[in-house]
Amino acid sequence: MATFTVSLFLSLFGLSFSLYRKHFLVKERMTWEDAQKYCREHHYYYNQNKTWDESLNYCRQNYNDLVSLSSQIYMEEVINKTLTSQTAYVWTGLRFMAGHWFWVSGDDLQYKAWSVDGEIQCPAGNLRCGALDREEKLWKPTDCEERHNFLCLKKP
Repeated sequence: MATFTVSLFLSLFGLSFSLYRKHFLVKERMTWEDAQKYCREHHYYYNQNKTWDESLNYCRQNYNDLVSLSSQIYMEEVINKTLTSQTAYVWTGLRFMAGHWFWVSGDDLQYKAWSVDGEIQCPAGNLRCGALDREEKLWKPTDCEERHNFLCLKKP
């Protein structure tokens, strides 16, 4: 019942809290290393300031979703791709609702890069969107109405 309630609540706000993973079929033969490289190259950095909701809408309309930082490798790649960012923070697909942090893409939230204080269990009402602090290389709960650069996941 709790999963249904959370899913219903999120759907009312237009967020996709997937209980499934999105997979893409690439009809090319390649080595494991080439496949990893292909997947890692399908991020698009957008060097314009938008709120978290505006960033999410832009990514979903033009690409696939806001980026999920689901591993140290992805985290490092995003940091490298955003070296020219105009903002100290870069929006990610990290969101807090109904008592939980989650990736709006539906990716698992197993890898975590919070500050030494750890994951904030109940952030203030305005700090419910996750941004990457590029200098500290950590995730920060951030006011969703702030304007930051962002990174989208490209459609293959």
